[in-house]
Amino acid sequence: MLKKLLKYDLRAIFKYWWILAVSSVGLAMIGGICLRTLVASDSEKTGPIIVIISALGVVATVIGLSAFLIITEILIFVRFYKNFFTDEGYLTFTLPVKRSQLLNSKLITTLIANLATFIVLFIDILLILAIGSPDFFRSEIWQLIGRSLRDCIQYMGAYSFIYLIELIALIFCIALSSTLIFYICITLASVVAKKSKIITAIGIYYGISTVVSFSVELIYIFGIMFVSNAIASFTSSAIMGVAALIVFMVLAFVAALCLALYLLEYYLLDKKLNLA
Repeated sequence: MLKKLLKYDLRAIFKYWWILAVSSVGLAMIGGICLRTLVASDSEKTGPIIVIISALGVVATVIGLSAFLIITEILIFVRFYKNFFTDEGYLTFTLPVKRSQLLNSKLITTLIANLATFIVLFIDILLILAIGSPDFFRSEIWQLIGRSLRDCIQYMGAYSFIYLIELIALIFCIALSSTLIFYICITLASVVAKKSKIITAIGIYYGISTVVSFSVELIYIFGIMFVSNAIASFTSSAIMGVAALIVFMVLAFVAALCLALYLLEYYLLDKKLNLA
């Protein structure tokens, strides 16, 4: 049943998303042309109006690509809200499926949509650079980046693969926790507010974000102080192992946070909704 739920959720998102994706690619091409005009501009050969239009085109491209990311997130959370907390929710929660499957479908759909969005944005950036400044890909900066990566891998030694796995897992957990926080805010607003649910959800989100940001800053400050004092006497090879352990502890903390958020969201969906 999860596959069927995924099919409908993905269809609901991507029937609009692909239009945004194609538009972003076209906008990136226009932005690349504008950037190329600016790079090749000569005050004696290129009129000031052309330069101004090109500059505005680059700015519009940046705004448009940012809007692509924001609108994708809006599509995701509007789908979550409409499917669960509007009149459509009465039908959704009468389906012969577990509420965990409903939640899992939404989470998987969100992760897939976000991944697809970042891939398209990466392609957009490459297009802008390829059209706007072809010499950029032949510049010495890539050799410098390559040497820096090789030096970094050599310095980390056997821990380089461990760091890569930890980094991928950490990015995944952070993305999952951010999504769950949004879901919880929408759900709480639907539970506690009869009107202005969207505004209530935004207020709850900012309240939670403030608390989380303050807590993370405290942990970061005291964590840096503790780690700096702890590893001062270690050798370089030992430092890599300790650092990998610290990253693993951070990953474990974020993973535990994801689990707690997931259980809270499931509890709210299963026990606290009043669809009568």
